[in-house]
Amino acid sequence: MQPNPKVQSPAALVGLTVVTLGLYSPFWYYRVNREMRDLGRASGEGDLAGSKPGRSVWALVLGAFVVVPAVVSFAGTAGRLARCERIAGVQPGGAGAITALIAIAYVTGIATSMVPPAAAAALVIVDLACWFAALVAIQRRLNVLWRDDLLAAGAPAGDTAVAA
Repeated sequence: MQPNPKVQSPAALVGLTVVTLGLYSPFWYYRVNREMRDLGRASGEGDLAGSKPGRSVWALVLGAFVVVPAVVSFAGTAGRLARCERIAGVQPGGAGAITALIAIAYVTGIATSMVPPAAAAALVIVDLACWFAALVAIQRRLNVLWRDDLLAAGAPAGDTAVAA
């Protein structure tokens, strides 16, 4: 299967996530994990090719109740992103930072129920900032890969699919 990556504006990612009250995130998460899996299949990279995007989304959804699966899923996604970067000849980096941002987001989310309301408001801001920073970091790094990949494949720069 030939990969069909989608270059998406990080602002659109954040906007769609906010407008849908977070419901867009699992759909986006599935898509980016599927794109990385498809790249692995096309390039013959076994670990990427064998990844399961649906399982990653279930771990993300379970993260609303149990933190560990979501953090492990994001760590796996960051690792897949690093493998994609190696395939593209780009120096991988930032996998630990993405995982740390997600871990902080989940921990601060849980902590909001354990502190006074004034402190909870501050924790919600930290939670959302870390969450969006992680999503944007993943999308920006993928955009670099997909733009380079699409341009290398001969598609004119204006033909890349951009979600508004």
